[in-house]
Amino acid sequence: MIDPFRAPRRGAPTISDPEDDNVKVTMCAMLLFGLGAPACALAGCGDSSGPSTDAATDEGADSVQVKYETCAPCPSPPTCRSGEVLSCCACVKKPGSDAARTSCSDMSDYCGTGGIDVSCLKPGGYPAAGEVRRVTARGVVDVYATGPGSAGVTVAFYEEGADGALGDLVGTTVSTDDCAAHEADLPAPHEVGDEAEFCPGVCRELLPDTEDCRTLAYYSVDNVPTGTPLIVKTSGSSATWKDMYSYNIWFFAGEVQDGKVFYRARCLSLDDWRNIPVAAGDTSGIAPGKGGVAGEIHDCGDVRVYYATVATNPVAMTFTYFNGVEEKLYPDLSRASYGTNLDGLYAAMEIDGDRAVTVTALAQVPGEGLVSLGWRTVRTFPDALTAVTLKGTRPDQVPAD
Repeated sequence: MIDPFRAPRRGAPTISDPEDDNVKVTMCAMLLFGLGAPACALAGCGDSSGPSTDAATDEGADSVQVKYETCAPCPSPPTCRSGEVLSCCACVKKPGSDAARTSCSDMSDYCGTGGIDVSCLKPGGYPAAGEVRRVTARGVVDVYATGPGSAGVTVAFYEEGADGALGDLVGTTVSTDDCAAHEADLPAPHEVGDEAEFCPGVCRELLPDTEDCRTLAYYSVDNVPTGTPLIVKTSGSSATWKDMYSYNIWFFAGEVQDGKVFYRARCLSLDDWRNIPVAAGDTSGIAPGKGGVAGEIHDCGDVRVYYATVATNPVAMTFTYFNGVEEKLYPDLSRASYGTNLDGLYAAMEIDGDRAVTVTALAQVPGEGLVSLGWRTVRTFPDALTAVTLKGTRPDQVPAD
């Protein structure tokens, strides 16, 4: 998994801001200047139950048609500012540059070539859930950023309820340190840079700023349904880990081999829960009882997209994109106006815990115009991270005929 505090891969490019190639915000600079103000406080775009909209202007959202939205009309539209577009009940910054796919020479997973795949956004290309089958989900427990080995982390699969609620428990297990014994049964990863040189294989990953490896744990959970929206929760000792809830997880018939599907479960260390918000400008860290939402923006082919813009409703106190260097990912305050980088990452922090949150993304796609790359209503949890990667239209979002 990508790590916000690793040393940059040798020769790794980044996608810089199109209007100023010299605007770079490094970790050192943020520390020297006290980390500055919150990265992108998108005040004024919350719904009536979210933060106050007193800071909103009267200029209104840009009158721009967004293609391929599948969300229902917003019952209580937020007040958007000039330069923002109302999409799926959130005020999203209008993209300033054409979006593109991330190359596999820049990122080791969710990468590809060619133009952005919008096939699942259009009638005729909408995905189908397919027949529900019960399979075994197995894979590694990947540490979201910094942290120790992941053995002993609990992995629990839930069905997703209405408005992102935690549904019925499907199954749970505790990860083990025998990943190497299962490696032959797991997909071989595509790896680039120092990861491929020093820590090849699905069961190992590079430690920050070293040439040493961290061993990832293995897990297996039976009776997991395909064709069903799932939530995967990872948790562990409160002295080391924070609870993490991953949304928008689907398994389809084409992914099943010998009754098994592979899923890389991710866990979050306590250190990163504290450090990443500070690096994004939230100098006091996430307040007790608050939550956060983070993830990536992909196209219909499950490839990362850069220059996509993201927003949440309610609005987060602190919002940031990242710097796009796989082995040294950290919040990049200079990207607030431009959107995702090569990593496709965004993070919205300091949102009230235990409430529904809508995440939505836009992109300017060559030959298509301004399109919705997906949306999802998830739930925040007090003192926990909610992770959601948008991947275009999902089976439960297909419009009725």
